[in-house]
Amino acid sequence: MGPSEEHLPMQVSAGAVPALGEVLYLIPRHVCPTVNNFDAALLVRNGEIQSVEKVSARGREMPLLQQEMLNRQSSKQAHGLA
Repeated sequence: MGPSEEHLPMQVSAGAVPALGEVLYLIPRHVCPTVNNFDAALLVRNGEIQSVEKVSARGREMPLLQQEMLNRQSSKQAHGLA
């Protein structure tokens, strides 16, 4: 059993199994494929939330591409090229 890009499975080999709903702090290898699915990221140190940061990667490429096309169209119109 090993981590994937979207899941961080765990196996308890000894000791008590965490209770359903118990908070666990797990450190994924990387979060690139999933971080853009959230509006904010919690920055935690020693079990305490230090900061809540807006995720600038929120969303997909299409809105960025659409905005770029609008910017280019506006620029052409401003210069009398459209």
